[in-house]
Order: sequence, then C-alpha cells, then structure tokens
Amino acid sequence: MNAAAWETVADLSGIGPGVSVLDVGCGIGRFCAFAGGRGAAVHGIDVDAARLEQALQRLPGADLRLGLLEDLPWPDATFDVVTGFNAFQYALDIELALEQALQRLPGADLRLGLLEDLPWPDATFDVVTGFNAFQYARDIELALAQACRVTRPGGRIAICKWDRPEHNELFALLADVSDRGIDLNQLPASDPVEDALARARLDVAFTGTIPVTIEIADDEALAAALASADAFTAVTGAPHLVDVASPYRQADGSYRFNNRLMYRIAIVAA
Repeated sequence: MNAAAWETVADLSGIGPGVSVLDVGCGIGRFCAFAGGRGAAVHGIDVDAARLEQALQRLPGADLRLGLLEDLPWPDATFDVVTGFNAFQYALDIELALEQALQRLPGADLRLGLLEDLPWPDATFDVVTGFNAFQYARDIELALAQACRVTRPGGRIAICKWDRPEHNELFALLADVSDRGIDLNQLPASDPVEDALARARLDVAFTGTIPVTIEIADDEALAAALASADAFTAVTGAPHLVDVASPYRQADGSYRFNNRLMYRIAIVAA
C-alpha cells in the first residue's frame, strides 16, 4: 500500500492526535510511522522477525511485537482503531484473526462473509469501499450488485485497486522471477473489474489513478516481500532475483518501483 491509501483510510477512521492504533501485519513499520506522524499512539504486530526489526529501527521505543494475528498480545478493548493493510488474507485462520480484531474494537460491526452475499439489509450504508478487494470476488458482477443493494440511493461505491501490470513495476518483476509460470501476456485484454462495472451499468462519477512509489530497503527485504506475495513454490525463492531486479536498484542498495493505483467511484441510482 502507499501513503495515498493510508491517508484515505486514516481520514475515514479518525486516526489523529491521541488515537490509539494497532496495525496488524505492520511489516517494516511504514504505516505505523505515518500514523505516528499524525499524532496517533501506534502499536504493531508482525510474524516476520526481520521485518519487525526494521520497523523498530524506524520507530525506536514503539510498541511493536512479534506474533500472530490470531493471538494478539494485548488486552480486550485496548485500541480505538485496528488497521490491516494487505494483511488479514494471510492469516492462518482468518475468522480467528477477525475475532481478535473485534475484541480490540468493541461495538464495531465486523462480519465474516462473502462479497457476493453481504449480510446486511438493503439500503444500509451511505458509502461502500473496497480497497484491493473486488477483483478477488468469485463473481465480481454479483459482488458489485451486492454492494449496490446495501448502499442507499444516491450513496457511493468506492473501488481502489492496483492498476494493470504494465503500470506496476513491482508486479512486472514478480512475473519475471516467479517460478509459478506467471505470463503477463496471457492476462485478459481488459480489466475484469472495469468490465464488471460496465456490465452493471453503474454511474461511475469519478475515475482516476494514483502514482505509487514502493521503496524496499535491500536485497533481503525484496526477497521477503516477493515471498510474502507467494511468488515462489521453492523455499529458496529466486536465486537470480538480484540480477533481474538490478534496473530498480538505487545507489544505496535499496529498490524503488513506480506503480499505480486506480480508483472508480460510482453513485447508486435513486
């Protein structure tokens, strides 16, 4: 994720001075640093000790802990906000991880379910958001129909996801080094979410893209990032990764990738 997405989520969830925030899957601590910069009291947890060590170097003295999403080491009702950027789907037990989050957010209406069968009545919400979500639905068109159903007339559905691979250098690298047989030339000619939006005949009022720069500290962090994306079937990863990634390497040994998010905001018909 990137600062633009963080800012949107932080604004909507009220992250600011004095707010206690837990970031699950905090990685190297970039969102924790971002939230701390807004005056929040930040806490984080990650299962990767090496990435957590980098986070502690970034945020010395912060309450950052090694552990599982399914067993959060804090008392009930500790935090005002719990965030998970590209995190909950990697939990060993997603339902248990959500249960843990609920214990830290008493009263929040968080439910386990499918995008294609949302467990709320018609016209419940003013806004429905999906960050990097709708493309993973088994039936994208049905998921959009459900989002429309639970949105009040005149309300909005906001979709934000990574743009096509040709606009994302990190995705291109992943395809180049993965041993899973990823062939970008075999991808559909058009974006499945865009196609589903067109078929649903939604009134898309706002469209745009957000440039994203992803910076990765070093060779080890790059290998860890790609491994966390399940790029490799072999435990050893990609032995030629450093060579293939050389076009993105900076003078200090870090890596920089230019990427892009796209967003579409649709207004539900009255």
